[in-house]
Amino acid sequence: MTVRHPPRPAVSRALRQLESAGIVTRVPYRESGRRRRDEYRLTEAGEDLLPVFLSLMQWGDTHLQDGSPPLSFVEAGTGRAVRVRVTAGSDQQMTSDDIRVRLNPAWRG
Repeated sequence: MTVRHPPRPAVSRALRQLESAGIVTRVPYRESGRRRRDEYRLTEAGEDLLPVFLSLMQWGDTHLQDGSPPLSFVEAGTGRAVRVRVTAGSDQQMTSDDIRVRLNPAWRG
């Protein structure tokens, strides 16, 4: 399977659209000795979409990936995999601050 990365203008355009829709907000930062960059963080509306986004990723990983998926979503404190499920329980709700994205070492892209 060949993985093609979208051209930078397409990614920039998508981020601008998400920002104008109020789903993400741009936050500038600068690492020591580096130029200023922007990081995109979920807004409250984006946080509400987090389960939808994770569900779509989980579905794609199950039904569209040939082999290991390129990314995994894990709980920040423990490194345990995050999965979206419909439950009737009282599981504590997580936000994007509780989740880290890691490159999956088993993925061959």
